[in-house]
Amino acid sequence: MTKGFLHTHNLVVVIFLITFIIKTVLLLLNKYEQLDKIREKTKVLEMIMGTLILITGGYLLYATKNTQSYIIAKIVIVLACIPLGIIGLKKKNKALAVIALLGFLYVLGIALTKSLTLTKQKIEVPASVSEESSAASEEIIQENADNGLSNAKAIFEQECSRCHGLDGKQGLAGAKDLTVSQLTDAQKKEMILKGKGVMAGYEGRLSEQEIDNLVLYVNTLKK
Repeated sequence: MTKGFLHTHNLVVVIFLITFIIKTVLLLLNKYEQLDKIREKTKVLEMIMGTLILITGGYLLYATKNTQSYIIAKIVIVLACIPLGIIGLKKKNKALAVIALLGFLYVLGIALTKSLTLTKQKIEVPASVSEESSAASEEIIQENADNGLSNAKAIFEQECSRCHGLDGKQGLAGAKDLTVSQLTDAQKKEMILKGKGVMAGYEGRLSEQEIDNLVLYVNTLKK
């Protein structure tokens, strides 16, 4: 169900953004007559799209319990840009329409990168976890392996437990029970890299070694 809401939300957002871009371009080109015709023809469609965006977005926020700063920023910017866009197009105010369009495009960038700076952020684990081994000797390989799992545990608790739970069984927002997963290590790695459904991909945010360690940690949750 959550996946269906996500796909619907994404589709409606794309359609809304395309129609808004077309209208803004017509406004900038002083094609007022065509703009008014399109606005009249899409008035009902816009109301439907706006309602769907609010319903699906609200449900996804409730289902994922995600209150990270970039999510809050997306909501605030969208709520600010919608009236700006409406007024801009209605009053033929190019500045307001362009500001609204830039705001919508910025929100799209935030959604794709999950970052306010539009760059995929590296996930940081507590220094006490990532730096706890440096006693050099014959035990260093084992210590590094232990540290790898400790780092993976910290990443899991920070990024994954919201939906999967600390024990892997929570199943929030359609998350699978990791304790009974039949996926191969390669499939788990691919899912962590690319994401699936409401689950974000971590390519560029985690190193290959961190992802391998995360797969190993997930395997420790199995019954």
